[in-house]
Amino acid sequence: TRCKKSSLQFPTYSKIATMSWLYVGAIAIVSVIILQLFTTRLSLSKESKRRLQHAATGQLLVGISYVLPLSICKIALLGGIVLVLYVYNVHNSFYKKEFGPLLRDNEQDGLPGAFWFLVGTLLTSLLFDFHVGRYAVLCLSYADPMAAWVGSSFKSPKISGSSTLAGCFACFGTAFLVGWILLDNKWEIIAGALTCAITESVPIGNDNLTIPLFTAAIIEYFRSYSTDG
Repeated sequence: TRCKKSSLQFPTYSKIATMSWLYVGAIAIVSVIILQLFTTRLSLSKESKRRLQHAATGQLLVGISYVLPLSICKIALLGGIVLVLYVYNVHNSFYKKEFGPLLRDNEQDGLPGAFWFLVGTLLTSLLFDFHVGRYAVLCLSYADPMAAWVGSSFKSPKISGSSTLAGCFACFGTAFLVGWILLDNKWEIIAGALTCAITESVPIGNDNLTIPLFTAAIIEYFRSYSTDG
């Protein structure tokens, strides 16, 4: 008699690799959450904690994008967004207790800036070239908190809301430096920094969402224009 073939099927290498990357992506999101919790326990003012958390989260997300496959990065970002929504809606008391030191008054009864940070990062990664997306997210991570720090530390004319002229220049300078490191075209560097500074200064929506999207969009426009030309 012939031996029956075993019905047991072993996963292929590609499936194993995909699952491994998914596990690493999940660990990356957990690392971001741990970073938030660590920041809340620092002996700093609320705004200083927020700025540090802002910069560290963005740098961590961009750093992860150089290690994980891009598709896994997008899945991990989506998972982080779903997790924030779940904790906010289902475990709201835990959310306010653990993350309260980072929340502004207008975030006590609404989604936190971190949620829009993840949404802005995900949309930027979906809509634009990934390298451009990295640049735009780093502009959000460093230029936005730098604008807030300089604007609150040095007296200068108000532009709108809490935005000041000094903060606007600080935002432009920081975004320019990020562009100088990551971009090659001088006009892209200038246009990206200018877009970042204007978007940060003008109160249109949540800047965690608008800064990376508008900044990446203007870079893509310049690239398409130079290609067509």
